[in-house]
Amino acid sequence: MDHWDAALTDGFAQGREVILFNNAGVSSSSGEVPTSIEEMAQHAAVFIDALGIKKVDALGFSMGGLIAQQFTIDRPDLSENSSSWARAQEVRAAAAVGR
Repeated sequence: MDHWDAALTDGFAQGREVILFNNAGVSSSSGEVPTSIEEMAQHAAVFIDALGIKKVDALGFSMGGLIAQQFTIDRPDLSENSSSWARAQEVRAAAAVGR
Protein backbone atom coordinates (compact mmCIF):
# COMPACT_ATOMS: atom_id res chain seq x y z
CA MET A 1 0.00 0.00 0.00
CA ASP A 2 2.79 2.30 -1.03
CA HIS A 3 0.52 5.05 -2.35
CA TRP A 4 -1.32 5.87 0.87
CA ASP A 5 0.28 8.73 2.77
CA ALA A 6 1.16 7.66 6.32
CA ALA A 7 0.04 11.06 7.61
CA LEU A 8 -3.48 10.22 6.42
CA THR A 9 -3.63 6.60 7.54
CA ASP A 10 -1.92 7.33 10.86
CA GLY A 11 -4.47 10.09 11.47
CA PHE A 12 -7.33 7.65 10.93
CA ALA A 13 -5.60 5.06 13.12
CA GLN A 14 -5.72 7.37 16.13
CA GLY A 15 -9.42 6.64 16.51
CA ARG A 16 -9.87 3.21 14.92
CA GLU A 17 -8.11 0.19 13.52
CA VAL A 18 -7.01 0.74 9.91
CA ILE A 19 -6.67 -2.14 7.46
CA LEU A 20 -5.22 -1.36 4.04
CA PHE A 21 -6.38 -3.80 1.39
CA ASN A 22 -5.17 -4.61 -2.12
CA ASN A 23 -7.63 -6.56 -4.22
CA ALA A 24 -6.66 -9.92 -5.72
CA GLY A 25 -3.90 -9.65 -8.30
CA VAL A 26 -3.16 -6.00 -7.50
CA SER A 27 0.34 -4.96 -6.46
CA SER A 28 1.81 -7.67 -4.21
CA SER A 29 -1.52 -9.54 -3.78
CA SER A 30 -1.80 -12.93 -5.45
CA GLY A 31 -4.72 -14.18 -7.51
CA GLU A 32 -6.58 -13.07 -10.59
CA VAL A 33 -7.55 -9.41 -10.91
CA PRO A 34 -11.35 -9.06 -10.81
CA THR A 35 -12.79 -7.77 -14.08
CA SER A 36 -15.43 -5.40 -12.70
CA ILE A 37 -16.05 -3.00 -9.85
CA GLU A 38 -18.77 -5.37 -8.62
CA GLU A 39 -16.33 -8.29 -8.46
CA MET A 40 -13.76 -6.12 -6.67
CA ALA A 41 -16.38 -5.13 -4.09
CA GLN A 42 -17.25 -8.82 -3.63
CA HIS A 43 -13.57 -9.62 -3.03
CA ALA A 44 -13.39 -6.87 -0.41
CA ALA A 45 -16.48 -8.28 1.33
CA VAL A 46 -15.01 -11.80 1.36
CA PHE A 47 -11.80 -10.40 2.87
CA ILE A 48 -13.72 -8.53 5.59
CA ASP A 49 -15.88 -11.58 6.33
CA ALA A 50 -12.74 -13.75 6.63
CA LEU A 51 -11.38 -11.33 9.23
CA GLY A 52 -14.61 -11.63 11.21
CA ILE A 53 -15.20 -7.89 11.22
CA LYS A 54 -18.84 -6.93 11.74
CA LYS A 55 -18.84 -3.25 10.65
CA VAL A 56 -16.39 -1.15 8.66
CA ASP A 57 -15.91 2.40 7.48
CA ALA A 58 -14.95 1.94 3.82
CA LEU A 59 -12.71 4.55 2.24
CA GLY A 60 -11.50 4.44 -1.32
CA PHE A 61 -9.51 6.71 -3.60
CA SER A 62 -9.98 6.80 -7.38
CA MET A 63 -11.13 3.32 -8.50
CA GLY A 64 -11.11 2.34 -4.83
CA GLY A 65 -13.80 4.98 -4.30
CA LEU A 66 -16.02 3.19 -6.80
CA ILE A 67 -15.28 -0.11 -5.06
CA ALA A 68 -16.14 1.40 -1.65
CA GLN A 69 -19.45 2.68 -3.04
CA GLN A 70 -20.33 -0.68 -4.59
CA PHE A 71 -19.31 -2.50 -1.40
CA THR A 72 -21.64 -0.27 0.61
CA ILE A 73 -24.51 -0.94 -1.81
CA ASP A 74 -23.90 -4.70 -1.87
CA ARG A 75 -23.19 -5.21 1.84
CA PRO A 76 -25.03 -2.62 3.93
CA ASP A 77 -24.84 -5.12 6.81
CA LEU A 78 -21.06 -4.54 6.94
CA SER A 79 -21.04 -0.83 6.12
CA GLU A 80 -20.96 1.72 8.90
CA ASN A 81 -19.78 4.62 6.71
CA SER A 82 -18.40 4.97 3.21
CA SER A 83 -16.28 7.69 1.66
CA SER A 84 -15.08 7.99 -1.91
CA TRP A 85 -12.31 10.38 -2.83
CA ALA A 86 -11.50 11.35 -6.41
CA ARG A 87 -13.59 8.66 -8.02
CA ALA A 88 -12.51 7.76 -11.53
CA GLN A 89 -15.37 9.56 -13.30
CA GLU A 90 -14.72 12.76 -11.30
CA VAL A 91 -11.07 12.68 -12.36
CA ARG A 92 -12.05 12.21 -16.02
CA ALA A 93 -14.65 15.01 -15.81
CA ALA A 94 -12.14 17.41 -14.25
CA ALA A 95 -9.62 16.60 -16.97
CA ALA A 96 -12.26 17.19 -19.66
CA VAL A 97 -12.96 20.71 -18.43
CA GLY A 98 -9.30 21.52 -17.86
CA ARG A 99 -9.24 21.56 -14.05
